Amino acid sequence: MPKNTFSLLLFLVVVVLTHRVFYVVPTHVFSAADSFVDLALVSVWGALLWMLFSSKRMGSLRNVITWYILGYMLIVATHVALAAFYYEQSLLQGVIAARWQGFYLVFFLYLLVLDDDAQFMRLLDGISVLALIVLILATINYFGPTILYNEKAEDWGGIRAGIQRIFVPGMALVSVAFIWQYSKWLATNGAAKKYAGVLALVFICGHFFQQSRGGIFGAMIVAIVALVLARKYKDMLFAGLLGALAVGVAGSVMEENIFLHPFESGISDLAQGSGTVSGRLETAEIAFEEFKQHPWIGSGVVAIRTGTFDSLKRGKIMALTYQSDLGYAHWLKNYGLVGVVWLVGFLWALWSTSWRALKRRDGQNYVLDIFSFSYIVFVAITMVTLNHMMYPERIILLLLVAAILVRRAHKPMKTGQDGGFGKTPETPEPGGRILAKRRKLLEPNN
Repeated sequence: MPKNTFSLLLFLVVVVLTHRVFYVVPTHVFSAADSFVDLALVSVWGALLWMLFSSKRMGSLRNVITWYILGYMLIVATHVALAAFYYEQSLLQGVIAARWQGFYLVFFLYLLVLDDDAQFMRLLDGISVLALIVLILATINYFGPTILYNEKAEDWGGIRAGIQRIFVPGMALVSVAFIWQYSKWLATNGAAKKYAGVLALVFICGHFFQQSRGGIFGAMIVAIVALVLARKYKDMLFAGLLGALAVGVAGSVMEENIFLHPFESGISDLAQGSGTVSGRLETAEIAFEEFKQHPWIGSGVVAIRTGTFDSLKRGKIMALTYQSDLGYAHWLKNYGLVGVVWLVGFLWALWSTSWRALKRRDGQNYVLDIFSFSYIVFVAITMVTLNHMMYPERIILLLLVAAILVRRAHKPMKTGQDGGFGKTPETPEPGGRILAKRRKLLEPNN
């Protein structure tokens, strides 16, 4: 098997494992779905250890994101010690509880294994295939027999927009696939554009059928921002007309419009403090109370192993360590002001680098720049309700985008090539210094 193909399969297997094999394995055959995630972690660490000793591309690790990742590992290690101090558990229990934060190291594996744009694009295409499989599985499970072995698979989230919410065992993949295919739709022409457009339409429909309002809001804002930045006015008109047609048809055949309901119900729940907003307000209250008690770096919440506590304390501890939804609030609870400084710096490094890449308008594989910028915007918006920073299935996708940005930041633009979206690249400055005044943030340390 060619090395590039093996690398692609390795990362796709890790993606599948972190998503617990999409819950297709019956619980009576394998009850511990989290063990799939542990297997993915061992695979990442094993492959990374091998590459550290055998790779000749170690120089690619000399960038500012590397320092952020190492800094985060230090913060997590501090939490292991804090959990031992505040909650009287062993250091080993803390390491076990915090082990999934080790997925941040996948960033180094991406850089050591994937050495050109084509490999990153193949991986994103592979993720799109997985996302399509996820939607097919969810559809079969919804209309046919139960094939997804998760407590949410049969009755999840009640009724929204007049229909039972569909359980999709991999919405993180569907979001990435939508942004990737939408970016390709903007940046390509001909048959490739039509193919990408159809897939983007399928993936955005997946968001509406799943009815997760945070994901829908984020995807729609990203779609609008990307259209404006691309200055694709014909595509903007086409997308607007298609959206209006979809809303009109849904309004005429459905009791509640599936496309408008997420926005209407979101505003209503927020104004009245009802629905999922009520539960999230309680979660936010717990998060802010923990922050007030331990404002600097937290109390070791990330490294608490709830199973070691007796039944009297377990309920309170589980509420404290709960990490779903409310990404920003949980991050503040977990890591305090130190974590806030880290997160602001990390997201700024990603955003500013992606913006600089967009301004370069590198016509060759410029689609990666569109995708990366769009995904960073998506993360920044949806972190209000989605936790992209703590769960393995989302961590590996965010770090994939970080690795793409590092690769693209070090890629010089060749003179004479198309500047992307039909634009002309800038003229080299005298003396052969090309784009000298636009130095990228992620330049390797010398």
